[in-house]
Amino acid sequence: MSRRRAARPRPTGGRPDRRAARAGATALLALLALATPTAHAQAHASVEWRYATQVGAFSVGTVHLPLAGMQASVLVDAEAALEPVTLTVLAQPTLLAPPAAGTAGTAAAALGDPGFLEAAALLRTGPVDVRLGLLRLPLETARLSLPYQLDGVTEVGQRHGWPGAEATVYLERVRLRARGWWRDSHAAGAFSARLDLTSLQLEAHLVRDGRWGAGVGASGLLGDTVLYGEAWLIGDPWRGRGAVGASGYLGEALWTVEAAWAPPYGVPGAAAYPQLLAQADLPLPNANGSLQALAGAGWAPSTLRPGSRSWVGQAALTWAVGDPAVQLEVGPSVRHDETGTSYLLRLSMTAYSGF
Repeated sequence: MSRRRAARPRPTGGRPDRRAARAGATALLALLALATPTAHAQAHASVEWRYATQVGAFSVGTVHLPLAGMQASVLVDAEAALEPVTLTVLAQPTLLAPPAAGTAGTAAAALGDPGFLEAAALLRTGPVDVRLGLLRLPLETARLSLPYQLDGVTEVGQRHGWPGAEATVYLERVRLRARGWWRDSHAAGAFSARLDLTSLQLEAHLVRDGRWGAGVGASGLLGDTVLYGEAWLIGDPWRGRGAVGASGYLGEALWTVEAAWAPPYGVPGAAAYPQLLAQADLPLPNANGSLQALAGAGWAPSTLRPGSRSWVGQAALTWAVGDPAVQLEVGPSVRHDETGTSYLLRLSMTAYSGF
C-alpha cells in the first residue's frame, strides 16, 4: 500500500500498444541524437542492480501453500545534454521467476522487453520547456495511495509513460502545463496549473482520457507538519476519489498517515474504496541503516460476492543496511484479503553505480 513496497498488479493497458509506444519513443530519441551537434555533449547515467527473493506461505482456512519467487532487474537512468536538446531515458528490464500471470510462458521471455518507463527529448527556451517522447504523467499529491492515475503499470509494478508531448510555462510562482498523449488507440490530453506560495502549494487539473476528470491538490506546512490532500471528480459515470494525510518527524523517525478513497495502488481501473495507511522510517546511524514499518487496511468491494465488501490489510517491516554502493534489505510482510492470507519473508540486494 505504500509507494515503495506495495504489492503490484499486472498492467491494465494492452501490452502490444505499450511495446509499440516504447519502440517509437526509442527510435525518436535515436534520430534526435544523430541529428544534434555533439561538440559540447555531456552525458551521465546511474545504474541500479537489484536482486530480490521471497519465500513464504499462502493460507486459506486450514490449507497452507508454499510461495517462492525471484526478481532480478537493472534500473538505468541516463541523461545526455546535446545543446539545445536534453535526452533522458529511464528503463528497467526485469527477469521474473516464476513469470507474472498473463505474461509470456517463460521467465526468459521477460528479457525481451527492454522495460522503458520514460524516454524523452527536452527543449528549454527561456520560461518554456517542451518535452517529446514516452512521458510519465504524475498528478498526485497523496503519498501512500494513488486516487487517480494516468500512467500505465508494468508487470513488476513500475509506472510507465505514453507517447506524447508536453509544454510547461514557468511564470514566477505559477506553473502552467499542457500535455497530449496517445493511449490504447485514442488521443488524450490534460492541463494543469500550479501556484507555489511560501508554505503552500496548490494545483488544479483538467483531464480528458476517454472520459473527463477534474482534480485539485494542496500541500502546506502547519508548524513542523506537512498537511496534504487531493480530490478528484471523474466522469462516465461521475464519481469522486481523494486522499488526505499528514507527515512529520517524531524524534528521528519520519512518519506519514493517510486516509484515502482510492483503488488499490497501481490498479487505476479498479473500484475505489476507503483505506487507512501509515508508514514510518527510522534511521539507525550506529547500524548504518534504517528501519521501515508500514501498515494499511481497507473495506474493499468483494470479487467473490458481488455487491458486498470485505476487509483487506497489509503490514510489513523492513530493515535496510549498507553504504552508498550496496544495500541489503530483509523483512517479513503479511497481506490479507477475502481469498486468504499470505506470509512472506523478503531478502533483496541493491548495488548502485554511475558514470
